[in-house]
Amino acid sequence: MKSLNSKQIDFLFQLLQTNSPSGFEQQIVSILQDNMSHYCKTYTDSIGNFYMHLNNNSTCGLKVMLTAHCDEVGLQVVYIDKSGYVYARNVASIDKQTLPGSKVTAITDNGEITGVIGKKSPHILSAKDKDVVPNICDLWIDFGFETIAEAKSYIKVGDYLTLQSNPEVLCNGKRIISKALDNKISVFVLSEVIKKLSHFDLPISVVGVATAQEEIGCRGAFIAANKIKPDIAFCLDVGIATDIPGMLNQQYGVMELGKGVGIIRNADNNDVLVSTLIDAANKYGIPYQQTIGHKPTGGTESSIIQLAEMGIATSNISIPNRYMHSLVEMCDIRDIVDAINLLMAELETLCSFSKDSFNLFN
Repeated sequence: MKSLNSKQIDFLFQLLQTNSPSGFEQQIVSILQDNMSHYCKTYTDSIGNFYMHLNNNSTCGLKVMLTAHCDEVGLQVVYIDKSGYVYARNVASIDKQTLPGSKVTAITDNGEITGVIGKKSPHILSAKDKDVVPNICDLWIDFGFETIAEAKSYIKVGDYLTLQSNPEVLCNGKRIISKALDNKISVFVLSEVIKKLSHFDLPISVVGVATAQEEIGCRGAFIAANKIKPDIAFCLDVGIATDIPGMLNQQYGVMELGKGVGIIRNADNNDVLVSTLIDAANKYGIPYQQTIGHKPTGGTESSIIQLAEMGIATSNISIPNRYMHSLVEMCDIRDIVDAINLLMAELETLCSFSKDSFNLFN
């Protein structure tokens, strides 16, 4: 696979246009159900994970789980004042520096409504306040309501909100921008891999999981891992791209858009699985970047999955991402293709092993 076709781009945009803040992922799960039930057995659980199951009766007994979290950072209504202004708290670590002036979508019982995050005009701010990043509790969301009664006829405390952004492929045809590329880009990769695998009579069992509530503690992944009990797991997520001005390579290493998918080596990643990913990439000429992640442990579901059950051998496949947790993130389409190709190549390798013969620590 060398590029994405128009049908794949349309499906990717469909995923990116959903609103699925952590704890309220129903919208993207519904899209996945509509698109994936033709290819595999699908089901959900109480926390909101979406499972895509292929070949439950494998001949070798090896069970592989693939995860990609489907939730995004967002906000939640906490208060409505007498003038109809709405106040919210963050859901996960949304980039508050980018919030003022942003359009948001509120998911309400009356459907989706649009508002703007407001603050005082810079004309009336003191010189000191102009340089201060406002706290989220000091910002308000203006839906154009004139009274509290009008506001409450549309929206209520507890309703979720997400950033509003239209996905777009940039002029060179290589880069894509959108809100929530973290991590719907990986949900797309996972879905495409499951579609491709569905055409084969696999000797292994593969379960793809679009996991819920990653941004607030990898909660869905932990439940999925304990439910599926895989022998091996691969976590698909984005990683912080360092190819922007002012990044310190000596502190964060190098991870660039368009240079290949990231293969992470740190405490969260089984060293044998990391080696098999590198071998598969080299065998098929798939571009990749060796990286260590932005910290020694944590930050993706692999840190949680490897601790589930009696321990699960886990490895992370990482797509470079600029401007993470902001209104508009950026990824490279070539890295998306590389992620699909690498996972397919790795699974082909695993198909040659039996559960008993594959030594994960040798």
